[in-house]
Amino acid sequence: MSNCANCSTELPPKAKFCPVCGQPVPPPPVSGAAVTKGDVGLDRSVTHFTTVRQSDAEQVADYCPICGSWVARRESFRCRECGRSFLCHHHRDPERNICLECVARDAATAERRPIAPQETLRQPAAPPAERPATSRPTRDPSRSELAPGVWLEWVQVPAGEFLMGSAEDDGLAYDGEKPQRRVYVDAFRIGKYPVTNGQYRAFVVATGHSVPEHWKGDEIPAGKENHPVVEVDWEDAVAYCGWASGVTGEQVRLPSEAEWEKGARGPDGRRYPWGNEWQEGRCNSAEAGVGDTTPVGRYRGGISPCGAHDMAGNVCEWTDSWYQVYPGSTDEDENYGRQYRVLRGGSWGNNGRRVRAANRYWIDPSNRNVNVGFRCASTSP
Repeated sequence: MSNCANCSTELPPKAKFCPVCGQPVPPPPVSGAAVTKGDVGLDRSVTHFTTVRQSDAEQVADYCPICGSWVARRESFRCRECGRSFLCHHHRDPERNICLECVARDAATAERRPIAPQETLRQPAAPPAERPATSRPTRDPSRSELAPGVWLEWVQVPAGEFLMGSAEDDGLAYDGEKPQRRVYVDAFRIGKYPVTNGQYRAFVVATGHSVPEHWKGDEIPAGKENHPVVEVDWEDAVAYCGWASGVTGEQVRLPSEAEWEKGARGPDGRRYPWGNEWQEGRCNSAEAGVGDTTPVGRYRGGISPCGAHDMAGNVCEWTDSWYQVYPGSTDEDENYGRQYRVLRGGSWGNNGRRVRAANRYWIDPSNRNVNVGFRCASTSP
């Protein structure tokens, strides 16, 4: 037991300063080491003071940071987790060589951490719940929406061969549609009807495209909303298909000459959509005497094998094909080549011979005519 050098008060064991006057208590000498007194100035803003050092400035003793006991280096340990030195050995976890404060802190952290048991973590994650079928609507292959209340209707044409062109002995055939041959066509969709004025107007409103000449400003002639659009050239038709592709997300285009013919006559090479014999009243041709377009779908007796309407008469229709000579043909015509596009189907102004499914017309792509329109095609979904 020792007394304070300033007020002679008896000091408790291991005291760092006098409990009466506050005078710092010099640390006890460390056995076996020559020590000198260092700077031990009192600073009540901290709880640690400058310590006794050897003459070579190596620290050989310090107060324990946990209990405050004066302890020599050789009688202490350093916590390998928090890094503190001069810790008394009774504050040591012998298995981990860390201080008991770090042990307690690790235990508290483990209790707060929301970690699942190891065996739970190894379990495979449950598969995500399937969405209800109603949340993933399927696209209707029979129609495509162009604008609110405006639809393109489709019919499916299966893949396979069909008889294209006309036989050499066909008395109604022209030289440009010979010889007849088998042609393979991939599956596709073709418009159930020619594009109508109403459908074309949706395109005009959306894009600002020029209108057919016979329209009254931007307005369709009264009563002709459901008639085929006419006075459109090949570029107009292609532009419409490009717009329709954008709004529907489908590949909308003009049909090739082969696609158009297969859609009109089916695989068996018939002359007309309904069969081999001409029958009045099945289409809007010159024989009908109308002298103008009629609403699409009016002549139900002229529906083609795939379900397309107006493939004979009403309006001639643009295709994507150039007017080329058929393979195996000996016909010579200066109009063959990449200068004219092919029209198909005949119109309200053509007679029965010219509305046959195999008949071909050639025309300048920039021509806009009162009896020329188009229908769309699309790759089969």
